[in-house]
Amino acid sequence: MYIHFFKKSNLKSISIIILLSIMMMLPQIYDQSVIFGADSIFHFNRFYDTAMQIKTGHYSYFMSLFGFNQSGRIVNALYGPMFAYLNGLLLLISGSWFKYQVLSGILINIVSGIGFYKLARKLGSHNEIAIGIAFLYMNTYWITSWSHSQQFTSFGASLMPYVAMQAVGMISKRQPKINILALAIVMAIVIQTHMLSAVFAVCLLIPFALVGFYLTSEKYLFMRNGVASVLLTLCLTGNVWMGFLDVSSNNKLIQPHPQTDLLSLSTNLSLDGGDSFGKLGILSSFLFITQIVLVLQKTSLISFENKLITIIGTLFLIISSSLIPWNIIGDSIPALDSFLQFPFRLVVISNILLLLSISLTLSQIELVKNFQTVNLPIAIVSVLSIVFFTLNFQGLSGISKSWNGDYVLSNRININFKKTDPAVIRSAFRDDNLGKPFTILQKSTPDYLPAHKDSKLWDDNNFHPYNENIKATFFNPLKVTKSIDSHNQLILKWQGNSKKVVTLPVYKYADSKMSLNHQALDNSKVQTTVVGAVRVKQVKGKNTFKIDYRPSRAFRYMSGLTVISWFILIGFGAIKLFNHIRFLLTKNMVLK
Repeated sequence: MYIHFFKKSNLKSISIIILLSIMMMLPQIYDQSVIFGADSIFHFNRFYDTAMQIKTGHYSYFMSLFGFNQSGRIVNALYGPMFAYLNGLLLLISGSWFKYQVLSGILINIVSGIGFYKLARKLGSHNEIAIGIAFLYMNTYWITSWSHSQQFTSFGASLMPYVAMQAVGMISKRQPKINILALAIVMAIVIQTHMLSAVFAVCLLIPFALVGFYLTSEKYLFMRNGVASVLLTLCLTGNVWMGFLDVSSNNKLIQPHPQTDLLSLSTNLSLDGGDSFGKLGILSSFLFITQIVLVLQKTSLISFENKLITIIGTLFLIISSSLIPWNIIGDSIPALDSFLQFPFRLVVISNILLLLSISLTLSQIELVKNFQTVNLPIAIVSVLSIVFFTLNFQGLSGISKSWNGDYVLSNRININFKKTDPAVIRSAFRDDNLGKPFTILQKSTPDYLPAHKDSKLWDDNNFHPYNENIKATFFNPLKVTKSIDSHNQLILKWQGNSKKVVTLPVYKYADSKMSLNHQALDNSKVQTTVVGAVRVKQVKGKNTFKIDYRPSRAFRYMSGLTVISWFILIGFGAIKLFNHIRFLLTKNMVLK
């Protein structure tokens, strides 16, 4: 297993994918630009927070001690916590927002490309075709949307090939099976990265698991391994789901803005060349329709695995589309309006499955027998990959140009500015102080803020959480200085001109512990704004406010279990690798 990865042919293919991954980022590298999408500033705050926690040694799993203007709001604990720390580490290593964006973009390309390549090869796709379709997958909308607009679903999409590897193992011809360790590790990584992508991963696995259970002659073993994998996954992600329960059960959190017209945000066919948000371009449409027709017409030449993968991929494509009455479903399940938001996101699943089936079809049907000098399948894949790459390259190049223009930010939705001079904004993002940009601009996204228990939230036409959030923090007129003490408490200090109630640029949750001027405050009696910003009665003169978050004992236990589980797993893997290397060395010595 281990030595197979380092075979010469494997290393050559992986080297090609790495080179192609770098080529995809050349427009941004050339322009030396920082690209801004709808969620850029939101995620930049997340990663700046973890970067500074790592740098300073002041850690808070829940509170934002540095990001989001040191407001103490809880974001990372609810949004891929461990992956946020990995991005924070990458940001520290990079040293600038430009380098971070380029490196993260290259890494997403590499992870997705190698994953798809290994997936296609696992099912018998020819090496050159596997490389070509992997490159095509790297240039699809859901992978490139991180580089183009910082859509976090790209990270989940880059991991989806590894989920699919476990799925196709469940329908193996020899004996459908579930690899307990591999499935648990992959799912744990996805959950630690992005919860919505984890839901998509489960959706991908379920149909394969059902078919595998039907096919296997060892149903008890199949089910036992499935249950064991689920339990191990829970142990490896206890910090995520227990952290979510810890916060959400005691607070009324503001969910992402609900999309009440889900149907308009489902998948539709487009005459555009490439894919875009909510639209499947003519190239992808042609590819997918061709694959479906070939499976129907060339049934005898198509393998069972290919047929099943095509059917499941097609089903998810239909589910994501406007053929489904999404508005009726949304009315019946209101949580989808905020959690899923865009049915088009389900294309992440159909995208990988249908591209995988295309790679298998081109490898299985002997289209080359009438061509003596040209390998037609490889030629087809090469042309398609180049077209997708060209569209992606042009798109990134166009977006990258905004950096040196008058607007700098290619997307300004819900961005608030203290300074609008393009030169000042560019200078802030080039500064060695990674937090400087957030002193002159900020995103007003209110996701996961603690609203009043009796608030109607998005149902209330007078509820404006974006404005309330930015008013309480970024544009708060109170002149406070913030610091973090040795106990990782957030400390706010300011001078009061008179005794009066003021709004502090910090948020409290049900488990927050607070003190004002060295007097402990009763959480239940502390007033807040509609979005949870703390309101206290200041005294004339010096005022000091301290706040930290004390999670439940259950969270601490589950986090401990998570750490122990990962250490055991890593130790087990290290021992297995050591024994494998020792076996190979012993074998070579005997042969000599």
